[in-house]
Amino acid sequence: MSSAYVSMESKKLHIPLDTTTTELKPYLDSRIVVVSVFGKSARDALSYKANILDDVLKKHVFRNNLFETKEISFDILSDIDAYYDAESSVMFLHLRGAYDTHTLATVCQQISSQLQEKGFLFVWSDLKNKYARAVLFLFLVSHVLILSHPSYTFDMSYVQLFKTLDLVRSRLQSIVQEQLSQVHDISNDWLSLGRLCTPRLLFLFESCPRFLVQRLPDQTPLSEEKEKLLRSFEMKLEDQIFNILRSSRVICHVSAQALFAVPANRRYVYVQTSHNSLKKDWIDFYLSSLVQRSSCLTNGVPSDGDDDWVPTYGLENEEHIMRPERHEFKLFLSDVLDDARYGREFDDDFGSHAYNVRNTGTPTRIERPLLRTWIAATGRLWRTLVMDEASLVSVELSESMDTDIKFSEERCSKVLPLAFNVYKDNLPSHYNTQFHETRVSQAFNSFSTHARGPLFDLFLTKLEDECIKYWTRGRQMCEVSSLKGNPCINPLHKGGSGYSGYEFDSSRADLPIMDHSSGLRFMSTCDCGRTQAQREDPFSLREANYEFYQSVGVECGCAALEHYPFPVFQPSTEDFRAAQLFTNPDAKLLGRRDSMSMSLGKDLLLNATQPGTQGLSLAYASGHSLVSDVLTHHPISVTQPHTNMPRDSNPMSLASQQIVIQVCDSDQEPIRDKALVRQPSTTEYLPGMLHTDSPSSLLPQYPSWSLTYLGPSSLYSHNLGLPDPAGSFVASSSYLLPWDVTVRLQHHSKDGTWNKSSSSSVTSRNSRKHKPVKDLNEFSVKIFIGVEYECPLGHRFMASGPDKILKTCGQGIVKDNGNRVTSSDMPLYFPCPCRSSSNTSGGSGNNTNSTSGSGGSSKRLLAQLMRLHVVTPKAPVHVTLNPRVQPAPPPCPTFVTGVTEPIRLTQSAYWVLRLPYVYAGERGPCLPQHSYPAAAGPGEAPASSAPYARLLAGVYGITEITSEQKNVGFVMGT
Repeated sequence: MSSAYVSMESKKLHIPLDTTTTELKPYLDSRIVVVSVFGKSARDALSYKANILDDVLKKHVFRNNLFETKEISFDILSDIDAYYDAESSVMFLHLRGAYDTHTLATVCQQISSQLQEKGFLFVWSDLKNKYARAVLFLFLVSHVLILSHPSYTFDMSYVQLFKTLDLVRSRLQSIVQEQLSQVHDISNDWLSLGRLCTPRLLFLFESCPRFLVQRLPDQTPLSEEKEKLLRSFEMKLEDQIFNILRSSRVICHVSAQALFAVPANRRYVYVQTSHNSLKKDWIDFYLSSLVQRSSCLTNGVPSDGDDDWVPTYGLENEEHIMRPERHEFKLFLSDVLDDARYGREFDDDFGSHAYNVRNTGTPTRIERPLLRTWIAATGRLWRTLVMDEASLVSVELSESMDTDIKFSEERCSKVLPLAFNVYKDNLPSHYNTQFHETRVSQAFNSFSTHARGPLFDLFLTKLEDECIKYWTRGRQMCEVSSLKGNPCINPLHKGGSGYSGYEFDSSRADLPIMDHSSGLRFMSTCDCGRTQAQREDPFSLREANYEFYQSVGVECGCAALEHYPFPVFQPSTEDFRAAQLFTNPDAKLLGRRDSMSMSLGKDLLLNATQPGTQGLSLAYASGHSLVSDVLTHHPISVTQPHTNMPRDSNPMSLASQQIVIQVCDSDQEPIRDKALVRQPSTTEYLPGMLHTDSPSSLLPQYPSWSLTYLGPSSLYSHNLGLPDPAGSFVASSSYLLPWDVTVRLQHHSKDGTWNKSSSSSVTSRNSRKHKPVKDLNEFSVKIFIGVEYECPLGHRFMASGPDKILKTCGQGIVKDNGNRVTSSDMPLYFPCPCRSSSNTSGGSGNNTNSTSGSGGSSKRLLAQLMRLHVVTPKAPVHVTLNPRVQPAPPPCPTFVTGVTEPIRLTQSAYWVLRLPYVYAGERGPCLPQHSYPAAAGPGEAPASSAPYARLLAGVYGITEITSEQKNVGFVMGT
């Protein structure tokens, strides 16, 4: 036996066919019968179901081959193999498509992204639609169709497919007739029916029950007992299929009116029993493919002696094919084909109509077209039914076949308005993004409760779009937040200023122009602390820290008082602008800190020598202060080594310290490196506030701090306390803390003029009175200081320490002193003893409410550190201020005044330093925490207060009066 080959007669073609094909030219005028195979196949069959036809033809035509596998077009997802058998004048067609497992798996790999986005049901609907169009094509151009199935049970999904195809066929009758009318020499019967005949449908089951499997190696015929069982099994399948098709009205009494018919007096179910047909031998498959390929390349045309040889390919062996059997598919098929091949009419009607047809002698006509005419007709129908995606065929099939999508569309269309009403229910006139998203989530929950099917995601997107459209058409709220963290309650508008990163299309012409407003009002006090006024929730830093205090200062009169001139931007041209800060933050920090440290010269050092009083220096309280860093780089002479003091040290230990002032004339001052003084920019200003990360060459447009000279120190009476015209102070809290400091001067001038004169006067006075000589270089001073807090309702109080509100006893007697205040970090926010009220227009915003304390449901407000009161003594020293505030944890910087050295206050004077209302840098405001732990007791701060929102220690200091300043009353350069 020679090698396997593929002859010219057995060459496989593909629809649409061409009349110029060499294999078809000699037979164009032959009248043909068309047999088509469609259905489902297992994955290892590689989408081929017509292998059994090779047994009928005794040629290798449809068996799958390793080198002949053709990829299916992704556009139509269908491919029809064709073979014309000239001996029997039969055209065999084989459909491969989405119902084949191998093809479906291949397609799913290619459209994996669509599966994830749209889901399987949506994608499968499209695949099923394309396959149905190809099956409809077969029903219109075939006489006999074979439905192949890998198992031995009828697939009920075909019922819906057949009903849909029958409905679509009747609707598209005119389109089919229009296409056929353009074919030359087409018969009137074919043109009027739109098809060759009512095709017969046969059922091929590729497997059988286990008790019927033929397992003998010699492939002997079935025993008589198994033959009876098999025939009984096939008849039961026929009855079952007929009843299903009849009850579902797929077939009817008049076969001409149905999509297809089943033979009335013929077998139409065939069950394969061969064991080899149920199990593919893949080794044999690959070897046979290689042998066949080699034979084709080597021998070319086969010899005549090999015409009857058929390759096995792991499906059947040669003996089984060559040996006739009683249960053989060739005999099964020939019984059905004989009626068509020999001119017999299909008589597939049943019931009373069948009786009438037989009596009248008008059976159903069968059209046997010429091969030439059939090729032309199928070419037109293939392009119309299968290739054209936009044709009416595709639309009709989608409407009739996509039941899942149709149900999903109807269900989702009904639920969508209900879910949208959930979104619109009781909406305010305008609302923000958070409220919008909450309502959208509620609408989604309502929609998902009732909506079903593959269009769920599509309609869910429509619901979201509808909600967004409804919100953006006049109901969108302005999303800009105030510097206190409260959102603007106005509708979306243009105009105003703020730090919020919310973006919108500012070019919209329908947006009104207005200022921002959160609807909240707070009570604040002027710079000096004597007048209170209501203020709007600020949206700009200038409004928060400058403009309000300027306006209320005019009303109070304190605007006319003397103020310290903090450094601000001085433009040299009209074309000035805000600086774009994109430099290295580390470089900013070093630049400003270096510029500050270069100017800190004559510092005071701490020396613990005398009990009962507190000692102080500019870097007295902490090794963490800025001046302590300066001392590290620029040491000066000291009497004792500098000692770091913890912030939380015991107040009694702080009382055993004194001030040591080392007075040095200009000739004996330590020689220091003179750094170049960088002049601030006159064309660019700092957009935010000054802090340690700000470039040293930039200044703000306005000061956020205010230092006011109220008058002489006699304005304050430690017996009466502070004047409180507005009655805003908490009871027994309007007093300043006494701060007793012992100062010892160590003078080192060349001539010692000031020291000698003092000594001589003391000596003469002592010689007359014969009293012990007293060192006039050591003296005590009393300073009064106050750390004032203010809550959003305008309540004010003084603090006697980082964790306690100042309370007097008796008739205004203050038992506490200022040691803890001056030596500790003071919290920037402190729980106010008052209780918030929901009816108060000046109620706090979102960031000022705190958790309720022991008072039940009422909430405690956070009071903010707003003022530092200092009453300076009559002594040859200056009290200095160097405030530094850290309002939030890192990376929030430390905010400073911008003055390169501590501010020197005049002697015997009353000074008030007003701190900023809002701390904001280039990245926005530094907001306090939303909640505050409950206090341990009345007037006490919680033990777990945030360690970062604080006024850093090192604010207060004392320095000597230099010889140049002895006759100067105002030391601030004004």
